[in-house]
Amino acid sequence: QRVIEDVLQGQAQLLSGPFFPTMFGPDPAIAPMPFDLARARKLLDAAAPSKAGRRFAIEIIASDSLRGPVTDASFAIFRRDLDSLGIDLRLQILPRQEYEQRMNKRDYDGAYFGWLPDIPDPDPFTRLHSSQIELGFNYALFANDEVDHLLEAARQATSRDARKDTYAKVHAVLAEEMPITPLYTPYGHYAWTRRLRGVNPRDVGAPPLVPGVARWWFAGK
Repeated sequence: QRVIEDVLQGQAQLLSGPFFPTMFGPDPAIAPMPFDLARARKLLDAAAPSKAGRRFAIEIIASDSLRGPVTDASFAIFRRDLDSLGIDLRLQILPRQEYEQRMNKRDYDGAYFGWLPDIPDPDPFTRLHSSQIELGFNYALFANDEVDHLLEAARQATSRDARKDTYAKVHAVLAEEMPITPLYTPYGHYAWTRRLRGVNPRDVGAPPLVPGVARWWFAGK
């Protein structure tokens, strides 16, 4: 929340799972995990007791495409909070080719990246199914039999409502186990002249709609 308020000037929405809030699938009743340093310290004391006030170090890798003031300011906040818990957070910015090689080899403590869907569909199979650990996009190396079954069932469902209910169950498991730490989705802002008609921001989205900008036109004076 502090990153959104202090770095992004309020121009983003917190996430509680790896689902876009504008798509069907996420359960709106599941709130983002609350910020609680005291509880985090208690859990760490049980799992990794500190020695002289320090616990361990974590290296996060990121592509150089994310280099910039937002990443710098965000990690300053993350680093300060983790330091208070005895954890050394290190961010390593890598050239894109080296970053992709390490991601493919699963050679990291953690990775910091953004994600956009290829299609306007919430299916997280390639990011969460255990079959995707070695060659897919399951970078968290997450393996859960229940989630595997739910993801397979969602792909076989014939109705949107059935898929929505199934993904809500996946969302509940992810909120409990937290294999991925979802941060936020930034707001998009668009401006165009009043003479331009037929505009839909999704025409320039990822991926763009068809026919996209071909449907736009300029009105006369």
